[in-house]
Amino acid sequence: MATEAHAAAVRRDGEESPAAEACPLELAAAWHATGTREQAVSAVARAHDRTVRRTGTDHPEALCCAHNHAVLVAGGGRDRDRAAAALDLLTPVAEAMERSLGASHPLTLSARGNRVGLLAICGDVKSALDLGSGVLEEMNARRGVDHPLSLLLAANLSNAGLSAGRRLESEGLRIEALPRLSRLLGRDHPALSTLRQGGWVDVLLDRPVW
Repeated sequence: MATEAHAAAVRRDGEESPAAEACPLELAAAWHATGTREQAVSAVARAHDRTVRRTGTDHPEALCCAHNHAVLVAGGGRDRDRAAAALDLLTPVAEAMERSLGASHPLTLSARGNRVGLLAICGDVKSALDLGSGVLEEMNARRGVDHPLSLLLAANLSNAGLSAGRRLESEGLRIEALPRLSRLLGRDHPALSTLRQGGWVDVLLDRPVW
């Protein structure tokens, strides 16, 4: 479906039109969801390159694509090499979002939250927890404590804290976040299974607003 929509958008509006550029992002999201990582990374990288040519590097659309690229490079798992490569990509993106959009903008918060996760996967748990507590506080204030992304970050930080031996604060986050996430997402949601096993769940895969 996304392939056909892309071809139609190119015929109608041109290869670098916003409509044509949106289709590779939809394909990337679908491949990401089904575990076809290499295709997803390639699709979102192409979308990012075209968006940068059209808008410039620091435009919100381009920053969203760069964020998505980093998330897909990481692959949603716990591979340190992939996480390190993704962290190198995401760190300047998160910093650019803070400068252009503000630290508490929803897109910036999602990038900062994913950066925290990558730090934890790379083994820098102390930095992840130190930065993550501030991101969680801002996310709670901006989105609310019961927003799924706030709860996801809280559960992620709980897992990171447990791995660092900070059991007391981690259990507090876990006891609060997991039951509420279960009610919001459904008890059989794959994200909950990952969290229960100590894995990190991507906070958000952004969709640029054209």
